[in-house]
Amino acid sequence: VRLDEPRAALLLGRLAHLLDAFPGELAKAVTASINAVAGRTRNRAIKILAARYAAEPGSFRDKIGVARARGDGGAATVYGHGRGISLSKWPNRPVPVVKDSGRVYMGVAVQVLRAGGHKTVKGGFLARGRNGGSLIYRRKGGPRLPVEALYGPSIVGWFKDPENLKELSDFAGEQLGPVVRAVAMRRLRKLGLAI
Repeated sequence: VRLDEPRAALLLGRLAHLLDAFPGELAKAVTASINAVAGRTRNRAIKILAARYAAEPGSFRDKIGVARARGDGGAATVYGHGRGISLSKWPNRPVPVVKDSGRVYMGVAVQVLRAGGHKTVKGGFLARGRNGGSLIYRRKGGPRLPVEALYGPSIVGWFKDPENLKELSDFAGEQLGPVVRAVAMRRLRKLGLAI
Protein backbone atom coordinates (compact mmCIF):
# COMPACT_ATOMS: atom_id res chain seq x y z
CA VAL A 1 0.00 0.00 0.00
CA ARG A 2 1.56 3.28 -1.10
CA LEU A 3 0.77 6.77 0.26
CA ASP A 4 2.30 9.64 -1.69
CA GLU A 5 3.00 13.21 -0.59
CA PRO A 6 1.40 15.12 -3.53
CA ARG A 7 -2.00 13.54 -2.79
CA ALA A 8 -1.74 14.49 0.90
CA ALA A 9 -0.76 18.07 -0.01
CA LEU A 10 -3.89 18.38 -2.18
CA LEU A 11 -6.08 17.43 0.79
CA LEU A 12 -4.80 20.38 2.80
CA GLY A 13 -6.64 23.00 0.74
CA ARG A 14 -6.31 26.50 2.22
CA LEU A 15 -4.16 25.24 5.09
CA ALA A 16 -1.43 24.56 2.54
CA HIS A 17 -1.15 28.28 1.74
CA LEU A 18 -0.78 29.15 5.43
CA LEU A 19 1.88 26.49 6.00
CA ASP A 20 3.68 27.43 2.80
CA ALA A 21 4.36 30.87 4.25
CA PHE A 22 6.83 29.22 6.66
CA PRO A 23 9.79 27.49 4.98
CA GLY A 24 9.65 23.72 5.19
CA GLU A 25 6.49 23.52 7.32
CA LEU A 26 4.24 22.23 4.53
CA ALA A 27 6.64 19.39 3.76
CA LYS A 28 6.97 18.51 7.45
CA ALA A 29 3.18 18.41 7.92
CA VAL A 30 2.63 16.27 4.83
CA THR A 31 5.42 13.85 5.71
CA ALA A 32 4.25 13.49 9.32
CA SER A 33 0.66 12.81 8.25
CA ILE A 34 1.64 10.23 5.62
CA ASN A 35 3.83 8.40 8.12
CA ALA A 36 1.02 8.43 10.71
CA VAL A 37 -1.46 6.97 8.22
CA ALA A 38 1.09 4.35 7.12
CA GLY A 39 1.45 3.26 10.77
CA ARG A 40 -2.33 3.05 11.14
CA THR A 41 -2.59 1.03 7.92
CA ARG A 42 0.04 -1.40 9.21
CA ASN A 43 -1.93 -1.85 12.43
CA ARG A 44 -5.12 -2.40 10.41
CA ALA A 45 -3.38 -5.11 8.36
CA ILE A 46 -2.27 -6.83 11.59
CA LYS A 47 -5.86 -6.74 12.92
CA ILE A 48 -7.24 -8.18 9.67
CA LEU A 49 -4.69 -11.00 9.66
CA ALA A 50 -5.31 -11.75 13.35
CA ALA A 51 -9.07 -11.93 12.74
CA ARG A 52 -8.65 -14.33 9.82
CA TYR A 53 -5.86 -16.60 10.99
CA ALA A 54 -5.51 -18.48 14.28
CA ALA A 55 -2.07 -17.07 15.22
CA GLU A 56 -1.62 -14.31 17.79
CA PRO A 57 -1.47 -10.71 16.48
CA GLY A 58 2.11 -10.38 17.77
CA SER A 59 3.17 -13.06 15.29
CA PHE A 60 2.36 -10.72 12.40
CA ARG A 61 4.09 -7.57 13.74
CA ASP A 62 7.58 -8.41 12.55
CA LYS A 63 6.29 -9.59 9.14
CA ILE A 64 4.69 -6.26 8.16
CA GLY A 65 6.90 -3.23 7.64
CA VAL A 66 6.57 0.47 6.86
CA ALA A 67 8.98 2.37 4.61
CA ARG A 68 8.48 5.90 5.90
CA ALA A 69 8.33 9.02 3.75
CA ARG A 70 11.43 11.21 4.03
CA GLY A 71 10.00 14.59 3.04
CA ASP A 72 11.50 14.71 -0.44
CA GLY A 73 8.21 14.29 -2.32
CA GLY A 74 8.34 10.52 -1.99
CA ALA A 75 5.89 8.11 -0.43
CA ALA A 76 5.34 5.84 2.54
CA THR A 77 4.79 2.15 1.81
CA VAL A 78 3.26 -0.63 3.92
CA TYR A 79 4.55 -4.05 2.86
CA GLY A 80 4.83 -7.68 3.95
CA HIS A 81 8.16 -9.52 4.11
CA GLY A 82 9.59 -12.83 5.23
CA ARG A 83 8.43 -16.34 4.49
CA GLY A 84 5.40 -16.53 6.73
CA ILE A 85 4.92 -17.55 10.33
CA SER A 86 6.28 -20.87 11.58
CA LEU A 87 3.54 -23.50 11.83
CA SER A 88 4.54 -24.04 15.45
CA LYS A 89 3.02 -20.61 16.30
CA TRP A 90 -0.43 -21.85 15.25
CA PRO A 91 -2.53 -24.13 17.50
CA ASN A 92 -1.17 -27.63 16.82
CA ARG A 93 -1.23 -31.16 18.19
CA PRO A 94 0.33 -34.52 17.29
CA VAL A 95 -2.11 -36.93 15.60
CA PRO A 96 -1.89 -40.47 14.26
CA VAL A 97 -2.03 -40.68 10.45
CA VAL A 98 -3.00 -43.91 8.65
CA LYS A 99 -1.05 -44.63 5.49
CA ASP A 100 -2.62 -46.37 2.45
CA SER A 101 -0.83 -49.55 3.46
CA GLY A 102 -2.61 -49.50 6.83
CA ARG A 103 0.51 -48.50 8.74
CA VAL A 104 -0.04 -45.82 11.41
CA TYR A 105 2.56 -43.10 11.90
CA MET A 106 2.55 -39.70 13.58
CA GLY A 107 1.83 -36.36 12.05
CA VAL A 108 0.88 -32.89 13.27
CA ALA A 109 -2.54 -31.23 12.89
CA VAL A 110 -2.35 -27.43 12.64
CA GLN A 111 -5.30 -25.01 12.81
CA VAL A 112 -4.46 -22.19 10.41
CA LEU A 113 -7.79 -20.38 9.96
CA ARG A 114 -9.53 -18.95 13.00
CA ALA A 115 -12.86 -20.23 11.62
CA GLY A 116 -11.63 -23.81 12.04
CA GLY A 117 -10.34 -26.51 9.78
CA HIS A 118 -7.08 -28.30 10.42
CA LYS A 119 -4.23 -28.98 8.06
CA THR A 120 -2.56 -32.30 8.80
CA VAL A 121 1.15 -32.49 8.07
CA LYS A 122 1.90 -36.15 7.38
CA GLY A 123 5.20 -37.14 8.89
CA GLY A 124 5.52 -33.79 10.64
CA PHE A 125 7.07 -33.58 14.08
CA LEU A 126 7.90 -30.99 16.71
CA ALA A 127 11.56 -30.36 17.52
CA ARG A 128 13.76 -27.56 18.86
CA GLY A 129 15.12 -25.17 16.25
CA ARG A 130 18.40 -23.26 16.17
CA ASN A 131 16.91 -20.38 18.12
CA GLY A 132 15.80 -22.71 20.93
CA GLY A 133 12.10 -22.46 20.09
CA SER A 134 10.02 -25.41 19.00
CA LEU A 135 9.31 -25.74 15.26
CA ILE A 136 7.33 -28.16 13.11
CA TYR A 137 9.57 -30.08 10.73
CA ARG A 138 9.07 -32.61 7.94
CA ARG A 139 11.63 -34.78 6.19
CA LYS A 140 12.33 -33.88 2.57
CA GLY A 141 12.28 -37.55 1.58
CA GLY A 142 13.43 -40.79 3.19
CA PRO A 143 14.35 -41.26 6.85
CA ARG A 144 17.99 -40.19 6.37
CA LEU A 145 17.33 -37.08 4.30
CA PRO A 146 17.43 -33.58 5.84
CA VAL A 147 14.44 -31.93 7.46
CA GLU A 148 12.75 -28.63 6.61
CA ALA A 149 10.89 -26.24 8.91
CA LEU A 150 7.30 -25.57 7.83
CA TYR A 151 5.67 -22.18 7.64
CA GLY A 152 2.08 -20.94 7.43
CA PRO A 153 0.47 -18.62 4.88
CA SER A 154 2.78 -16.09 3.25
CA ILE A 155 2.32 -12.49 4.38
CA VAL A 156 3.86 -11.31 1.09
CA GLY A 157 1.23 -13.34 -0.78
CA TRP A 158 -1.51 -11.81 1.37
CA PHE A 159 -0.35 -8.33 0.35
CA LYS A 160 -0.38 -9.34 -3.35
CA ASP A 161 -4.07 -10.29 -3.20
CA PRO A 162 -6.05 -7.49 -4.95
CA GLU A 163 -8.96 -7.68 -2.46
CA ASN A 164 -6.65 -7.20 0.53
CA LEU A 165 -4.81 -4.34 -1.21
CA LYS A 166 -8.09 -2.62 -2.02
CA GLU A 167 -9.31 -2.94 1.57
CA LEU A 168 -6.09 -1.45 2.95
CA SER A 169 -5.96 1.29 0.29
CA ASP A 170 -9.55 2.28 1.06
CA PHE A 171 -8.74 2.40 4.77
CA ALA A 172 -5.66 4.56 4.13
CA GLY A 173 -7.66 6.88 1.88
CA GLU A 174 -10.32 7.37 4.57
CA GLN A 175 -7.68 8.11 7.19
CA LEU A 176 -5.51 10.47 5.14
CA GLY A 177 -7.86 13.47 4.95
CA PRO A 178 -8.60 13.88 8.68
CA VAL A 179 -5.03 13.07 9.71
CA VAL A 180 -3.39 15.54 7.30
CA ARG A 181 -5.73 18.33 8.47
CA ALA A 182 -5.12 17.53 12.16
CA VAL A 183 -1.34 17.53 11.67
CA ALA A 184 -1.51 20.81 9.73
CA MET A 185 -3.59 22.45 12.48
CA ARG A 186 -1.12 21.21 15.11
CA ARG A 187 1.78 22.68 13.12
CA LEU A 188 -0.02 26.02 12.71
CA ARG A 189 -0.76 26.19 16.48
CA LYS A 190 2.91 25.44 17.14
CA LEU A 191 3.84 28.36 14.89
CA GLY A 192 1.49 30.65 16.84
CA LEU A 193 -1.33 30.86 14.28
CA ALA A 194 -4.76 30.18 15.77
CA ILE A 195 -7.41 29.10 13.26
